[in-house]
Amino acid sequence: MAFVRNNPAAYIASAQAAQGTGNKTPLDCRATMNYGYLWYQASGHSAIFNIEASHDLTAWMVVATYTATATQTGTAQLAGFYPYIRANVVEVYSAAGGSGVLWAFYAPGLV
Repeated sequence: MAFVRNNPAAYIASAQAAQGTGNKTPLDCRATMNYGYLWYQASGHSAIFNIEASHDLTAWMVVATYTATATQTGTAQLAGFYPYIRANVVEVYSAAGGSGVLWAFYAPGLV
């Protein structure tokens, strides 16, 4: 069993205002446990995003879909071993004349 020497927990979307696979590099979770914790929030109105996983950084699959809302913090526990993980923003809604953004933080279980 490999032991994690550095905690890979990080933002997988940080103030992301547009659709796409995040403004962050996918997290390398190969040396972590088979679960993780997700924290997310949006400004503006809301944002819909997917958590995607890959075994090789090439083929990605949707693990879960979440809706983040302004002023409300969302949390989730993901159960399963995902070697690489990223956020894929589907839609960001914002108030008239404003701009909405998404924050999503993922912390995999440590060995």
